[in-house]
Amino acid sequence: MPTAAAGRVWPGAVRESETVLLVGETGAQPDAIEALLRSGLRVRRCARYREALQIINRCAISIVFCHEHLADGSWRDILARLSAVPEHPPVVVLTDALDSSLWAEAIGAGAFDVLLTPILEPEVRRVCQTVPQRPTA
Repeated sequence: MPTAAAGRVWPGAVRESETVLLVGETGAQPDAIEALLRSGLRVRRCARYREALQIINRCAISIVFCHEHLADGSWRDILARLSAVPEHPPVVVLTDALDSSLWAEAIGAGAFDVLLTPILEPEVRRVCQTVPQRPTA
């Protein structure tokens, strides 16, 4: 497997040195954090929905990885809020127990993907390679 080289462009729309947001209890997601960091991405972390919105409003976020359940909301709340904004970052839902109804609901609501935790580096790379390309400012 190739090693991450900061700034190298993947075939998809996300550069390895770009910032992603991981929303959820980070103590319960060390695998997700490690997979993202090993992929060469900068990771912003927060545990709550309201914190996530503040970060998204202040920072250029390429992808939002959001755990299914948050202390003050869920992936549904983040996706609903972001869907009102043109050219928002794609949302990837993280879950401990994937089932077809969650996948169908998330994709139907506009999530980019649903990943079963623990997530692995190849899954992070696949998501980053396949997200729709966003226009640059």
